[in-house]
Amino acid sequence: MAIIYDINGNQLRTIAAQGGDALIDARPAAVLAGVNAETIIAIAQETSAVIDVRGSFTATMVAEISFDGINYQQYPIFNPVTELYVVSITVAGQFTLDIPSGAKKVRVRMTAYTSPATVTLRASNAKQFIYIKDIPSSMASLTATVGLAVTLTIPGASGLYNYLTMLQIVKFNAATLTAAATPVLVTTTNIIGNPVFSFPADAAAQGTINEQVFKFQKPIKGSSPSSTMVITCPATTNVIWRVNAAFYIGA
Repeated sequence: MAIIYDINGNQLRTIAAQGGDALIDARPAAVLAGVNAETIIAIAQETSAVIDVRGSFTATMVAEISFDGINYQQYPIFNPVTELYVVSITVAGQFTLDIPSGAKKVRVRMTAYTSPATVTLRASNAKQFIYIKDIPSSMASLTATVGLAVTLTIPGASGLYNYLTMLQIVKFNAATLTAAATPVLVTTTNIIGNPVFSFPADAAAQGTINEQVFKFQKPIKGSSPSSTMVITCPATTNVIWRVNAAFYIGA
């Protein structure tokens, strides 16, 4: 990270004027107007970046990081207003980006273009959040009718992962059940390890509820990006299934 001094040799720790000095910011906003149009900043010790996008534009932009100054890798972007990670920018606003240790350059590049956008890119060694809090969860819920399977699909996003924070599975007996020799298995897809949850298959009276609730100390990550998580409760005679899941989408 470059060190800037004023005319008296005092180190400037911000780009705000000190002692009436006039500072000139040599990093103007860039107008991106075409596919692969880009704005780049060199970084050294910075840990975060801010992307300011303005204008009535129609375009798609991505954020990319380079460790050698030549080859770039796309990184997810965080929208502080919606509190969601995104893989690209298509609307005006202010966005943040975490910079991994050892990175050399950051750029914003247009991947689709119809009309131009004005982009300002800055990096800092300061944290972006004034206070620390978890990314808020969304909810997905589905209830089956008597005797039918229920398949809850947790939506995903291109290039990002699902994180499961809570799972509730309810088995309600709509009529008297007779005992079976094997448990009822609830299966999962695109959860690391694809866990299977067992429910009893014993004799039970009408109106009986069997519930399993999992509040994960650490969010459970999806096994692959750009995919949906799926929880499947099998068709079971005289049973009504309900599944509730809390989740968020992130890098």
